[in-house]
Amino acid sequence: MPLRLHNRVQSIAAVSLLLGLAHTLWPDPGERSAWIYRCVTTFGYGHLIGAAWFGRRLFGTLRPPPVSPILWRAFVLTTVAVLLGVYSWSLHRAPGLILFFFGVSAWHIAENDLALGQAYRNGGRLPGLSRPWSGHLRALGVTSIVVVAGLATPELGWTPLMGFPWSGPSLSDVFAAVTGYHLVSWVRFIIDRTRWSDDTSARRQRRDLIAVHVLPLAACLALLEIGERAAPIEALVFGPGIYLFWSVLHVLQTAVTRTRRLA
Repeated sequence: MPLRLHNRVQSIAAVSLLLGLAHTLWPDPGERSAWIYRCVTTFGYGHLIGAAWFGRRLFGTLRPPPVSPILWRAFVLTTVAVLLGVYSWSLHRAPGLILFFFGVSAWHIAENDLALGQAYRNGGRLPGLSRPWSGHLRALGVTSIVVVAGLATPELGWTPLMGFPWSGPSLSDVFAAVTGYHLVSWVRFIIDRTRWSDDTSARRQRRDLIAVHVLPLAACLALLEIGERAAPIEALVFGPGIYLFWSVLHVLQTAVTRTRRLA
C-alpha cells in the first residue's frame, strides 16, 4: 500500500475509533462533546505549537529590515492580543462566527491533505501554496461540504428552519472528524518523513514531535486535576471557540511560510 494511502486509512481509522469510544463511554451528549473537544484540542495545540516554533525563522522574514526584532515581536504579540479580544467579544455576541472560523480551518485541512500527496512523492518536502486551480477548487469543494455538515448539526439548528428534522452528528462530531483527521494525518506524515532522513535527523524529528505535545497535555491534565474550580478556564482554553482562533492564525502562518518558500 502506498504511504499516502496508508496515512489516510490510518487517520480515518483513528478518528473513527475516537468517535466510537466517545459515543460508547459518554452517552450523554453534553458530557461526550466536552470530552471530544478536550481530546482533540489538547492534541491540536501540540500541532499549532510545533508549526509556530519550527516555522518561526521563515515567518520572521516578514519583518521589515528597518524594524528591530524586539519591536517586531512586540508588534506581533500586541496585534494578536487585540485580535483575540475582538474575536472573543464577537463570538460572545454571534456564536455562529465559530462556523466561519471552522470553515477556514477546514479549507486548510483540505488543501494540506492535497499537498501531502505531493510531499509523499517528493521525499517528504511539502510544496509551496501555489497549485493548479483544480486543486484549489477541490479544497473549496471539501470546505463547502464541511460547512454544510456544521450547519446541519443540532447545535446550530439550521435544518429545522429549512423544514425538516435532524438527529445526526453533533458539532463536536464534525469538529473531531475533520480536525482529528488532520492531526493524525500530520503526525503520521512526520513519522513517515523520517524514512527520508538520516538517523540523527530522524531521532530529532521524533523527539520534537513528542516535545511540542507535552505542554498542552500537561496543561489539560493539570486543569482536570484541579477539578471544578478550573472548569471555566478548561472550557475556555480547550473548547472549540478559542482553539479555532489559534487555528486560523496557524492557517495564516502556514500560508505565508509556504508562499515565502516559493520566493
